[in-house]
Amino acid sequence: MLNRRKTQVYREMFEHHPQPMWVYEIATLRLLEVNEAACAAYGYTRDQFLKMTSEDLRPEADRERDAAPQRRSDGGAPLWRHMRADGTTFYVDLTSGPFFFEKKPARIVLAVDATARLAVSRALADSRTALNEAQELAHLGSFETDLHSGEMRWSAELFRIYGVDPAHERPMLLY
Repeated sequence: MLNRRKTQVYREMFEHHPQPMWVYEIATLRLLEVNEAACAAYGYTRDQFLKMTSEDLRPEADRERDAAPQRRSDGGAPLWRHMRADGTTFYVDLTSGPFFFEKKPARIVLAVDATARLAVSRALADSRTALNEAQELAHLGSFETDLHSGEMRWSAELFRIYGVDPAHERPMLLY
């Protein structure tokens, strides 16, 4: 059992954590606790939050159709659409884990606003699509190297320029 001092320290860590956090009861989804950052990010007061369920954080349309989260191209955890008190929506990356709160099975959740990151990812994908289209029109080829695996990926036009069949051969760096 934690002593009172440690309990107070953990409570303060939760309250003052810079990322939005809350605790909800598993059986009812009712929010049991929320930190200052969640109030600031979502625009609800603490009292308003504590009258809500975790489902109330999602736009009604997403709840009605039990919308799936936004899949990420980088293979990371899916992103969920949440709604602020003013009705604006944004994407969050949620991390949660089981937790007992006041002797009730609960989950503690940390939310990271991923709206800007998702916009950048979408813009990058759009840029790559436009670049590929431009290269095909101009009959230019390109390649990129995956920094993690070292694998080189050629554009379809580069395969054509070098007369390499993409179905049967792997590109090699040409000097």
